[in-house]
Amino acid sequence: MNFRNTNSGILLRRWIARWFFWPVYLFQYVDIYTKLFLANKKQPLIIVLTIGKVGSSSVYYSLKEQVTKRIFHIHYLSENGIKTSWAEHKLSSRKSVPLHLITSLILSKLLKKTDHKYYIITVFREPIQRKISSFFQNLDKYKEGITLEGLSFDSNKVEQILNDSYFLNNSNEEDLWINNELINPFGFLVYQKSEIQKNDFLIEKTENVELLILKMENLNKSFSKSASTFLNLDKTIVLKTYNDGAEKYYKKEYKKFKVNFKLERETLKVLCETNYFSTFYGELESIIFKTWGKLKQKKI
Repeated sequence: MNFRNTNSGILLRRWIARWFFWPVYLFQYVDIYTKLFLANKKQPLIIVLTIGKVGSSSVYYSLKEQVTKRIFHIHYLSENGIKTSWAEHKLSSRKSVPLHLITSLILSKLLKKTDHKYYIITVFREPIQRKISSFFQNLDKYKEGITLEGLSFDSNKVEQILNDSYFLNNSNEEDLWINNELINPFGFLVYQKSEIQKNDFLIEKTENVELLILKMENLNKSFSKSASTFLNLDKTIVLKTYNDGAEKYYKKEYKKFKVNFKLERETLKVLCETNYFSTFYGELESIIFKTWGKLKQKKI
């Protein structure tokens, strides 16, 4: 297991983020400024901008190693997205903000000072799997409910929070993210069902910004072709796996939880009616009900 994903590695990173904010901020500012204004402009400027838990680390590191050093990996670029997430992290048990959010803040400011063309890559994922994975990734937000101490928690209490109410309250989370991060700031259309079904990826262009939408479930099949097409590259780009959930400190509890987890069929109906699901995952509706739905009770 990579040290950064061990209990010690995670706690060390959080400790540094909490007590050395300004040195970290200054280091990131210099690094981002260098990539934007001083680095080789022949290398494409890429922002891997995704909602959490969609396999974006694999996309980021694969491109960083094989294509360009002028690349960033963040979850928010909009002012509202950054501000909201910043407040949530500061109020959580970690009492600090993660490095990717500091990057978001600096990058959003410096991008306004440049007219360079840049590429945005985002990745979507089936929403139920994504929401479960995101919950476990952000356990510090639910400290009291799961009796979180350091990185230890009461796994028996997870289902008291991660239930039908949780999914209903977060049913349109993906749609809100798309509107806030892709549609409102850039004017991308995004919801092009026929295009994503035809190619397993979608490309949109504006004057200075281009967007590539991928689906996590099809990354192994579509990444190489779509990335080469999107970035106008002659060479083949190999997708390598990074930040695998199997390395996470909560992996045992996460795996055990998913085995028996079920949702009410009415909850699944609400999730399947979202614009996000019907556009990008509508063909999976029957599978979703079969996999995650509670069995219908027989009438006596």
